[in-house]
Amino acid sequence: MWALRLRLPDVLFDTTVDAHGVHARLHDGARSWATISTPPNGGALAAQGGPRRLVDELEAAWDAWMADGAIGLYDHGMTVTADDEQFVWAGDPDTGTRWRLPVPAPAPQRHPAGARGRVEPACVRM
Repeated sequence: MWALRLRLPDVLFDTTVDAHGVHARLHDGARSWATISTPPNGGALAAQGGPRRLVDELEAAWDAWMADGAIGLYDHGMTVTADDEQFVWAGDPDTGTRWRLPVPAPAPQRHPAGARGRVEPACVRM
């Protein structure tokens, strides 16, 4: 899942396991969705809808992960530079495959006390 999330960062994944097999639901947060079920007797059933073909994208991401050697979770690392560049790498921080992470938007500025004017507490008599 970790490696697939790196390759499809905007796709939301949810998985469940029950007596009927393993089920994955994908959504792009907009209009595209997919479901994939693998029954206990093997095979896989997939359905998808919307403008993006999420099953196809997931399959391509899986193939890329396999081509990279099926790198495990603990063979990944993350680097943040002094310039706020952020990336996850696989295998080696200098030569491994990299996935650039978006730089988070700056937090809203808080006004120092009194900068917006002082609001006196209201007094309510009952």
